[in-house]
Amino acid sequence: MKRFTKLFFTTLMATFFVALCTTQAFAAIDYPTSRIVYLSGANSTGNLAISVSGFAKGKGVVKSSVKSSNTSVVTAHTLSKNSSEDTKITKDGYNNKYYYDYIQLRIKKPGTAKVSYKVGSKSCSTTVKVLKYTNPIKTLTITGINGGKNLASKFNTSGYFNGKGGKKAGKITVAAKSGWKIRSISYQDSKFAKYWSHSISRGASKATLSIPVKITGGHVSVDFVNTKTGGMLYTSYNMN
Repeated sequence: MKRFTKLFFTTLMATFFVALCTTQAFAAIDYPTSRIVYLSGANSTGNLAISVSGFAKGKGVVKSSVKSSNTSVVTAHTLSKNSSEDTKITKDGYNNKYYYDYIQLRIKKPGTAKVSYKVGSKSCSTTVKVLKYTNPIKTLTITGINGGKNLASKFNTSGYFNGKGGKKAGKITVAAKSGWKIRSISYQDSKFAKYWSHSISRGASKATLSIPVKITGGHVSVDFVNTKTGGMLYTSYNMN
């Protein structure tokens, strides 16, 4: 009986220890150690958000601690303290709650900078590499716009283009240039009332998004990733 009790207690403590380690690991601060991003245009600056999560309620990124090692490349813009709570259930069945903040950065020119910050007393840093803009679009067609012709050349110098809207429902079709993959494609109407999107986690050379309403205004966004650098580049066709 004593042997059984000892074995049961040992097993119980081992289970508790594993559960404790699992919970602590899951509750660790989560932040990227590096990011690679492209400028939004040949003569444009851009923006980048660093997501930081895994801290307790009321904690988070210390605003005064956010610093850039190279302000000519990257500067801290704002700190968005969402204080939004997410719940995740691990494979072991534990219910964990966490919060997250966004460090909003302004990217200015090609180069590298280390962005350092504190989450509570923990020191963290993200190395940001900024690359010059290059047009990742091989073809982009939108039903009812520009006679259905290819809009890719509109993005030769910038990832953002302001154009006219159409009068038809239809689809948005995009193909990436060699060395690029499409990560997502979306359409937001001009009243911000309706939104359609298609995400491709592994990336794709071509993508199509069907829109059941007239594409009269709003904006079409396509996000790309470079297969060599892993850097992200965001494009948008904005309709007047």
